[in-house]
Amino acid sequence: MVPAGGRAFLNYEALIKSLEGRLGSVLVCDGAIFIQRRSLFVELRPELANDLELPLYIGAAGKWILYELGARSLERTTRSAREEFARRRRIVAQGTLGMWKLRSCLRGLRAWQFLSHKLLRWLALVPLALVLVSSIFLARSPVFAWALGLQGLFYASGFAGWLLDRTGVQGFSVLAMAYYFVLANLAALRGFVDGCTGRRFSTWEIASLSRGQRQADGNKKSVGRHISSPPMSEGEP
Repeated sequence: MVPAGGRAFLNYEALIKSLEGRLGSVLVCDGAIFIQRRSLFVELRPELANDLELPLYIGAAGKWILYELGARSLERTTRSAREEFARRRRIVAQGTLGMWKLRSCLRGLRAWQFLSHKLLRWLALVPLALVLVSSIFLARSPVFAWALGLQGLFYASGFAGWLLDRTGVQGFSVLAMAYYFVLANLAALRGFVDGCTGRRFSTWEIASLSRGQRQADGNKKSVGRHISSPPMSEGEP
C-alpha cells in the first residue's frame, strides 16, 4: 500500500523536476543518481544532504541544473509505513536545516521554487487542518457541508488504506494514494519541526532500502547520506 502511494508521489515529483529542468533550475537532485562537473564540487557539511546542498551551490553560481529523463537507478522500496514515515521525516528535517543554513543561495527564481515546491508542501497539513475546522463550523451552509463531506470521505479513504496496509492487502490505488498523502504530510510536518528545533539526522538508519537486508544488518551504525527519492523499484531520473 505504501509503495503504491509512493509511486504516485514519484510521478508528481518527476513532473515538477521536468518543468524545473526546462528552466535549467532543478532545485534538488535525486541522491541516487546525479552528476556534476568536478570543478563545481565543494566540501560538504556532514549534517546536510548532498543532493540538496550541491544543487544549491551550483544554482547560486549561475550554472544550469538539468533533468535527464533517460537516467535510471534501481532501489528497494520501503517495507512498511513506519519506515516510510521515518524516511520522509528525515528528508524534510534535513531539507529544512539545509534550506536555512544555505538561505543565501536562494535568490530570485530559486527562492520561489523553494517556497512553492518545498516549504508550502511541507506545511500542507496546517492549511488543510484549518479548512477542515472551518468547514465544521460553517457546515450549515450547503457549500461547506459538501466541502466537509468530501474532506471526510478523503480522510476516511486514508484511514481505510491504513487498515488495508496493516493487513497486507494491496491493489486499491485510490485508498493507497489517500493513505500515502496523509502519511507523507504528517511525516513532513514532524520533520519540519525537527529541523526547526535542531534535531540532526546524519546517520542513515535503514540502509536496507538500497543495499539489501544482509548488508544493512552489518552496517546499521555506519554514517552515510540518505537517498532523497520516493519509494520505488525504478529510480527517479
